[in-house]
Amino acid sequence: MFRQPNESRATASSRPVEGAGRDEAAVRKGHLETLQQAIVARTDLRATIRQPGREQPYAVEVRGALPVLGSEFVSAAPLPDGTWAYWWQGWDGLIGLVTDLDNVVPTIERVLTPKRT
Repeated sequence: MFRQPNESRATASSRPVEGAGRDEAAVRKGHLETLQQAIVARTDLRATIRQPGREQPYAVEVRGALPVLGSEFVSAAPLPDGTWAYWWQGWDGLIGLVTDLDNVVPTIERVLTPKRT
């Protein structure tokens, strides 16, 4: 299911400095494009930017190397202090800050890669 992160985190008063004067959707899309490029460059996962519905925000759909693993949606939204972070769309769970791709990308990879026994 595709859901936005909890609205209480993304209030107008918590917009980040880099979003000043820009549409929040454009800031979100920029962060998601950066994530999508990092996932493709650093992993064997497939990542595509999606907008599942006209009224829904953009998200990155990340697919595992094996089709049976399915896919997960990752969104970007500001924290109450205005800092942007990546979120598991369906779980409403924090992955990490948009400035910390060195930890965010491996976290996403661990979730979508089967453990070898």
